Amino acid sequence: MQIQIEPLTHRSPDRKTYRRSEEVEAQIAEAMHLERSALIERISIMDFKEPGFFREECLVYLVRRFLREGDDDLVSALLNRLGMRISKKVNNLISKHLRRHYVDECFDAVIHEVTCRLIDPETDRDDFAQVCFWLWLDGRTFNVLRRHLKLQKEGNITDTLNDVDEADDEETERGRKIEPLKDKSPLPDLQAMGAEAYKLLERLTQRERTAFLLRHYDGWEIENKDPSVMTISRFFERTPKTIRNWLNRAEEKLQKWQGGQQ
Repeated sequence: MQIQIEPLTHRSPDRKTYRRSEEVEAQIAEAMHLERSALIERISIMDFKEPGFFREECLVYLVRRFLREGDDDLVSALLNRLGMRISKKVNNLISKHLRRHYVDECFDAVIHEVTCRLIDPETDRDDFAQVCFWLWLDGRTFNVLRRHLKLQKEGNITDTLNDVDEADDEETERGRKIEPLKDKSPLPDLQAMGAEAYKLLERLTQRERTAFLLRHYDGWEIENKDPSVMTISRFFERTPKTIRNWLNRAEEKLQKWQGGQQ
């Protein structure tokens, strides 16, 4: 029996409609043909190297599909599996920037945010979760983290990032001058690239990747005179100059690598 897979409808900033990868589409079709017990067994596979593993983008589609069909038990099972998959990544990210007192609260808020957005039937704003789930999750996590960083600051608790050497932050390639960041510099269309975007971003250093996502995909400011505004500079506790250096290096690398793929 032919099962209709609903296309995505949300558009990227350049007005292109999002599209799932062929692999995700194939996994969705396979999942929809499984008996209920077999499907529950398959979504329990956690290791992406194991045969039968369904990608997170597939699970998101299934959440939305079975939500529309009123299968609350299956929706709950799918959300639980997604929660298990993302828990380590979310906890590791927020733990680097928050004191223990705030970590648990922030973690719960991220899971709540992710769940609420995935089960909202009134909007297609999170279609990107079916294109590149981990990049979408980074955005949701950073936005929740920003609120808790503000709470931490208001509580007079100073975050420490002693594992990062300031001298290393400021390093540049030998003899190379880094120009100021240009707000309108051309960027690779990572959202249109889908799952391939995350592979590209993983080639950046962790600091470059995070700064790039915060700046260009979540709209954070590099600096702001208002001390109550969480900026990228305050997030990392580094100077605006350092942040601009990271962003310039990230943009340069991404443009070079994307050009090499074309």
